[in-house]
This record gives sequence, structure tokens and C-alpha cells, in this order.
Amino acid sequence: MYLMDARLLWLFLSGLIYISCNTATPVKEPVANLQAGKYFAAQVRDGDLVLRLGNDITSNMLAQLNPEDKRFSHIGICFIENGAKMVYHSLGSEYGAHNYLRKDSLAVFFNLADNLSIGYARANLDAGTRQRIHDTLEQWYQMQIPFDMDFDWKSDDKMYCSEMVAKAIMRGNKALYIPVTDTLGRQYYAIDNILNTLTLDTLAYYSRSLRKR
Repeated sequence: MYLMDARLLWLFLSGLIYISCNTATPVKEPVANLQAGKYFAAQVRDGDLVLRLGNDITSNMLAQLNPEDKRFSHIGICFIENGAKMVYHSLGSEYGAHNYLRKDSLAVFFNLADNLSIGYARANLDAGTRQRIHDTLEQWYQMQIPFDMDFDWKSDDKMYCSEMVAKAIMRGNKALYIPVTDTLGRQYYAIDNILNTLTLDTLAYYSRSLRKR
């Protein structure tokens, strides 16, 4: 789902990406894929972080950039607008000219035809913080901030998904500081950096099996 270029390949070959065992237990119900998508969409509330792992090799590589938790390759934030759950997230050039900050329905974001795992995280953020995050993301959405294929966290004119989420949260609450991961001289916001900084009330996920039943 993400464009793999020489920079990501370099990260892979240099040993930044590694395999580790994950002992976390996935949510047991519902079992069916379609039920899972609807179930998780129903659980997500205003301001929740939403997560997924694509079913392609590049998504798997990006998931390995997380130092600890390899379950997710992509992150966004969901807000309820006019009664609809909408996800702000930033995607690469697999969407052609639309490689900028997007606002998609939660059903599209959680589409299990394109993803191996879906999940959500609920942080203990007050209403004022959530509103400021929403206002920031809406402003960036209107500006059509492009996806940052250089993964340069120091610039704000382009942003990759976890960078966008981390910076929006810190603008929403200036008392929060989300660090970057530094590995082999490369610095970037990993999804781990966000989830480990926030006080989470909930972190749930569902992974579908690739085996035929």
C-alpha cells in the first residue's frame, strides 16, 4: 500500500528491520472478517487513534520499523464529523496524485480486503486537546500537506503518517512530548513512539488469518 523506494530498501538491508516475537493476544471476537470490521468500527470513538497493517510486503517492512510492536504499519486519527466517523491519515503515492493528507471513512480505513490487521487505541485526552488536534488536522487537510517520502520529521511541509499524528497530538497538548526513534543514524517517528507516550485506556486489534478455512 506504500511506495517502497531506495530509502526504505536501505533501511531493510542495513539491518534496521528485524523480526521479533509478539506475545500480544488479539481480540477473540468477532471471528469473521466482515464482522470484525463492523465490530471495530462500532467501538471507535471521537479522537481515537486507528491502526492497520496492510497485506503487502512494503507494509510489513514499515511495521518492522517499530522497535517493539510489529502489529501495525499505518496510523491515523478518527473524528466524528456530521455523524460520520472520518479518519485523517497520510498515504504515499499508491494513490497517484492524491498522495497527501487524506480524510477517509472509517469503513475504508478498516477495509479487511486490503489489510491483515486493524485496531484502535483510546488515549486519555481531554475534550480541549481533542478539539485542538481536530482543528490542526483539518487545517493540514485543507492545505493538502503531501506525503513525505524522505521521512524527514524535522520539516512540516511534508509528513508521513506517524509524523502527522505525533505532531498533531503535540500541537493539541503542548505538555506532551513524543520522541523520535534513532536507529543507525536514522531518526523517525515510529508508531511505538506515539503509543508508548500516551496514556492508553484501550488498545485492541484484530488480525485475519490467511489460511483457507
